[in-house]
Amino acid sequence: MVSGEHAASLAPLLTANGHLVCIQDRQEKTPLAPFTTTISLHEVGLNAMHAHADDTQWGRLVGAGAAMARDIVSGRFDPQITDVESFERLPVALARLEHGPNPGNRVVVL
Repeated sequence: MVSGEHAASLAPLLTANGHLVCIQDRQEKTPLAPFTTTISLHEVGLNAMHAHADDTQWGRLVGAGAAMARDIVSGRFDPQITDVESFERLPVALARLEHGPNPGNRVVVL
């Protein structure tokens, strides 16, 4: 969260298909050689919102955050759950991922 340069310094610590998220800056170029660990680069748009978002956009963001917090408190959503399934059960895991009880959660296939 310090800078783009600091984020780039963390890239070698990622494993294959890892995600590098920049909050206070951005990666102007990929910090690793192509076709190595194939990491994904992400920019967090919150910093742009401070200068460019309107009240409606802020309202949607705050509303989504409040809804997520309510779901966590009520137990409807557990952000820490990871489903572990065999490859044969991948269709079942993907259906559960799409429809709940924790839509959008992580699935690990063994």
